[in-house]
This record gives sequence, C-alpha cells and structure tokens, in this order.
Amino acid sequence: MDLQKFDFKGHGVRVIADDPHNPRWVAKDVAVALGYKNPADAVSRHCRGVANHDPIQDRLGRTQNVRTITEPDLYRLIVGSDLETAQEFERMVFEEVLPTIRKHGTYATDQALDEWLNDPDSMIQALTALKDEREKRRVLEQEAVANAPKVEYHDAFVADSDLMTFRDFANRAGVSEKALREVLMKRKWIYARTFERWSNKKRAKIHEYQYRAYADKKNYFQLVTHHDAPRVNGEPRRTLKLTPAGAAAVNRQLKIWGLV
Repeated sequence: MDLQKFDFKGHGVRVIADDPHNPRWVAKDVAVALGYKNPADAVSRHCRGVANHDPIQDRLGRTQNVRTITEPDLYRLIVGSDLETAQEFERMVFEEVLPTIRKHGTYATDQALDEWLNDPDSMIQALTALKDEREKRRVLEQEAVANAPKVEYHDAFVADSDLMTFRDFANRAGVSEKALREVLMKRKWIYARTFERWSNKKRAKIHEYQYRAYADKKNYFQLVTHHDAPRVNGEPRRTLKLTPAGAAAVNRQLKIWGLV
C-alpha cells in the first residue's frame, strides 16, 4: 500500500496513492483538517460514494480498517466546510498535492525529503516502489486502450448521485440560487436558452429557461435528462447540474465574485 501524508495547518492528512489517478483519502483526516467538530457525522452526512475501508497501521503498529473516500466525496467535504481556510485546503490539494501525485506517483513532503537525505536506503526503497507502481500503471494503461470506448462512456457520464443541483449548492454555500445563476452567466460559465410554452395551469404563455454550459466549462456541468417529464419543444426536458469538479471550482470563485 502506497500510503502518503501531507500536513495542513498542523493536521496530518493521509492519502493512499496505489492508483495515482484515483487516490483515496482517509475520511477522518480530511474532516478534521476542514474543521468539522464531529468528523464521523460529517463524513456520514456529506459523503455519498461507496464506503471503502482500507487497512492502515497506526502509530503503535496496529492495523485498523479506516474509511477512505475518493475525489467526489473529497469535493463534498470541502464545499460543506465552514472553515475559513477551506479554500486554502482546496487549493493545496488540487493545485499541489494531486498534480504531484498524478505526475510523479508520489507527494514528497519536506519531512520525506529530509528522511531520504539522512537515509539513502529509504530513498532507494521509495523509488523502487515507485518504479514498480509505474510498471503496473503501464500495464493498466495498455489495457485501458483496449477498453477505450467503455472508459470514455464512464468519463462522459458522472453518476447522478455525484451531481448537485444549483439549489442544493446555493443552500450549502449560503447564497441565493438566482444570484448564483446570474453570476455564472455573467462570467460565461453557463448560458440560458429562452422559449415560450403554453401553461394549462396559468392559461397563458409563459417563458422558461434551459441552462447549458459553455464548451470550456463542460467538465463542470452535466445535463440530466428527464424522460418521464413533458417534452419541451419536442425535446426531452433536461436539467443542468454541477459535477463534483464544478462544485469545487464554483466554490473557489464565490469570494472572488463577491457572493460571500
């Protein structure tokens, strides 16, 4: 197991990087670093992914099964945190830790570098393990080429349980849904298609809006089709939702945009 650790404001956060493209985070470590008073409750309320448990040794050498989370639930804990430094944690994770792990297969902290300098054998062991892991990745990447159509389909369609409506995100962020949509349109993240339809309830024509994402922001949003809803202009009704990456990206911009 490739267990790594980084420090945030005095809190150690452990990461399992066996698969550098999909590392698993120790849920309790993340919740504590993000200031949740009851880490277990926070993980239970905010995390909706599969409840993974990995065997990790504690300081006393005892092996314990701890709850680990993947990137979508990591986003959810960040978005749900009231800690003033949550955005700093997010920046460190997504601009420093993750890119380093994905590029080099490891995140070398200052402490790790010092250990390597003082103990060359530990550096050799770490680099040997990294070489072995890269060889495993090379084999997996070759298999991925053969499964490309299946992988592309999975990447294009995030599970609906991992998506967030604008209303839910606005409520969690403490902003109005209307203000959120307006700033996203102003900043050219999304745009609205306007059309008229007849409302039997109001006995009149009404205006409705369909929101879509600009091409350069498509990874932040996903359209969810409602096949059981009345069609709009002959097309199935579709709702634009935020992906986990989108929720984190918008959360980073809230202060910059003056919403919070």
